[in-house]
Amino acid sequence: MKDIDTFSLVSIANTIDLLSEIERDFQGNGTTTIGKDNQGNKKIIASPLVPMGNTTLNTSNQQLKNLQLDPSSRLMLTSSVLNDVNMFETDFDSIEDDEDIQSIIAKAVGGK
Repeated sequence: MKDIDTFSLVSIANTIDLLSEIERDFQGNGTTTIGKDNQGNKKIIASPLVPMGNTTLNTSNQQLKNLQLDPSSRLMLTSSVLNDVNMFETDFDSIEDDEDIQSIIAKAVGGK
């Protein structure tokens, strides 16, 4: 993370706060409410917060993806780093078979 990411982190925090508020409302009031149809009759309808919650969740997923904090980005990043590290691993069996390397080691150990 860099200083340039500060705005993005604040945005994610605000989005998570909004998601928490929506979740608290759902827990207290449920995901449905009483509304009216075209004739003025009462009916059960989805809470207006349902689409807002879905939009906010999609927003948070995109924000996390932009910072490579979502699970798939983190897996890809981790795999990439491991591949880079593995590139530098040495095959110790080939060192033991390499006469030039063994000669250098022998001189270093033997002091010659």
